[in-house]
Amino acid sequence: MSFQHDSQSEYAWVTKFDPLPDVCCSCGMFTDNRVTVKHVDFVERPAGESESGLSILLNLGGLFLLGPLGWMIAAFLRGEKEENGTKTVKEKTKIKISQCVLCFGSGPPEAVDSQQQPASLMFLVHPRFMREFDTLKIKMRDEARDGSA
Repeated sequence: MSFQHDSQSEYAWVTKFDPLPDVCCSCGMFTDNRVTVKHVDFVERPAGESESGLSILLNLGGLFLLGPLGWMIAAFLRGEKEENGTKTVKEKTKIKISQCVLCFGSGPPEAVDSQQQPASLMFLVHPRFMREFDTLKIKMRDEARDGSA
């Protein structure tokens, strides 16, 4: 991140559905700029998990169209199976967050942690961003509650 991590910085979980404040997550100044943060995790999954129909179709298509080479590519893309009955799978997460152009020049914010259900990333953010973010989430929750009543 572009600002100094200090005792004032706060942790925020951000999902792609959260409303974003017009405040830079790094410095706390006004911005209407949004940057996309991509995060990849490698997780262990049981090898016996059922595959999706699209995955099976791609595997068969690769086998018939490219022969053994297509089958090897499809096996590589599915993940590596290990002896203990698990396979390593890539889980990708893309989330937008507010960051001004000046701070983005130092690099996009980095995710501190991630979770898949719901897909969200944890960032170390400026306190002003956190206050505005919490206010927007409360306002959105209240509007949803008033709309359902």
